[in-house]
Amino acid sequence: MWKCNLCNYKNNNSSEKCHGLNCKGMKEINASKLPTQDVNKSKVKKDKRIYDFCPACKEDKFFTPVRWKGKKAWSCESGKHRPCDFTGKSKPFPLHLPQVNL
Repeated sequence: MWKCNLCNYKNNNSSEKCHGLNCKGMKEINASKLPTQDVNKSKVKKDKRIYDFCPACKEDKFFTPVRWKGKKAWSCESGKHRPCDFTGKSKPFPLHLPQVNL
C-alpha cells in the first residue's frame, strides 16, 4: 500500500498512478509508503496432535482438534467418520515399528 501525498488517497501496491478523484499523482514521485502488518511467526500456533486408539477405525491414529456441533472434538487422520470426544491426552508413541515375519 502507498498513500498519495497530493490527495491522501490509499492505493494498492500494483498501481503506478493515483486513483484519487482528479489526482495526477505518480507512485515514484508523490508516494509515501504505508506500514504493513507483519504476522509474527512466533505467535502462530501449530496444530496439536494426539496419538490414540480410534474406536471407529479400530487402530491407533493421530487426531487433530476440530470444531463439531459447536464443541471441541478430535478428528482422526482418516476423516471418514464423525469426530470423537477425547480429553486431549496422548498415549506414548511407539519408538520402533513392530516386527513382521515374512
